[in-house]
Amino acid sequence: MALSNVGDTLLVMVPGVGMTAADFQAQGLVGAVLDYPWPVTVRTIDPGLDPYLDGSIDTHLLDRIGATQRSAGANRVCSLIWRRG
Repeated sequence: MALSNVGDTLLVMVPGVGMTAADFQAQGLVGAVLDYPWPVTVRTIDPGLDPYLDGSIDTHLLDRIGATQRSAGANRVCSLIWRRG
């Protein structure tokens, strides 16, 4: 999901098990970031449940974050990974 505040830094929000990427907006986290004039591009990535179950979540996230960084044209990446237990 692409969001506003385009900049050279990419903030990637990744939901944990039992959550969806839309939860970041519903809970106000995306809005809180976009309220500030920071030069960031905000994207959410929803890895789904399978990578958690098969143990490939680390590789899966690195691949998805890298692809998202390239598509956004960002020089830097900051990730917020929400692992709810």
